[in-house]
Order: sequence, then C-alpha cells, then structure tokens
Amino acid sequence: MAVTGFAKVTGAKDAGAPVWNDGELEMYAVEVSGNRAYTNGAGVVNTGTATIDGSLIADNRLVHPFQSTFGAGIANSGELEITDSVIRDNTGTGLFLESARVTVDGSTIRGNLEGGIRSGTYRNWLTVRGSRILDNHATGDGGGIAYRNVPMSSLLIEDTVLAGKTATGRGGGLYLVDSEDAVSTLDGVVFRNDRAASGGGIFHELTHACF
Repeated sequence: MAVTGFAKVTGAKDAGAPVWNDGELEMYAVEVSGNRAYTNGAGVVNTGTATIDGSLIADNRLVHPFQSTFGAGIANSGELEITDSVIRDNTGTGLFLESARVTVDGSTIRGNLEGGIRSGTYRNWLTVRGSRILDNHATGDGGGIAYRNVPMSSLLIEDTVLAGKTATGRGGGLYLVDSEDAVSTLDGVVFRNDRAASGGGIFHELTHACF
C-alpha cells in the first residue's frame, strides 16, 4: 500500500495507531500527528516492511503509565526505512524497535519525552546515517538512543549529531549495552551538550564496541 501526496492522519484517540502495517507500506509526504493510544505505537505501528520518506511523525502520545517507552511516534518490529523525515515532540519514545531491521537516513528525531530511539531486548539491526537526534529526554537511560545490542545484533551510527539530550539515568546521548557476538560502530558522530547522571555523552557496558 502507498500513502502519498501530503496526506494527514490525525486525531485518533485511544483506539491504537492510526497507521498499522503488517504487509508492505510506502509513506511519502505524510503527516501523522496528534494521535493517542494506550500502548504500543500512537502514530505508526509496523510489523511488515515499510518505507517512510519526507514525512512528519509528531505530537503523538502513549497514555499507558508504564509503557511510554514503547514508541509514541513509531513502534516497529519489522523492516523499516526512514528517509528525510522528522519524528518530534511525541509523548513517549520517538522510535521503538523490537526484533527489527531499521535504517534512519537524513532525518531528525527531536524533542521526544522518553528518548529518541529505543530498542527492546530481542535482536535488532539499527543503522543511523546523516541524521540529527536532538533535545530528547528520558526518565532512565538513553536520552538520545538507548540500545541493547544482544548477540548477533548490530548498531551503526555514521555522520550523525546527538545533542542536547538528557537522561535521569545513564547515557544522555547514547546508552549502549553490548553483548557477545554483537558489533557496534560509531563513525563521525558528534555528541554535544548531553547530560545524564552517568555518562553525559555515552554510557557503554560490556565489550565489542568499535569507536
């Protein structure tokens, strides 16, 4: 399915994400904003294959008191490519991934209230290139990105700015947990004005990180 041409999806209240894909989805120049869900994705939920290009995911809200980290903007457990898009000002995590393969390219993730990008505890493959992750906040670890690199997973961040993020726990810019047989690579990454109780820019646990 393709959704194109400056469409706007807004105003869903407590009924789940207004955009839910378990097949194939292409979104171009689409705004998904002002939606509310109890749990698991107030804006977009993808369990299939999706491309989001030139779009805005903003001002969506998760209202479950204990699940605000599960993707107020986007909750993804499939294959997802995000290009030239903005994920901002969501009440909850901007982008949540679990058992997923995600590429973020040339995009901005800004002002989300439970972190910019956050992974679950299962295998993920995340690539972030040429993007800006700015002014996100987390109650806990990882204001910009919180990533658990479990065995056989990977994290690649290239030519990206992580700035102005705060975490009440560890890793204002990046909280990274590496496991055996996982690979993390940061190349050309700028950390600026990040704050946390421990590790304002980066907090890293275990091994197999390549900086």
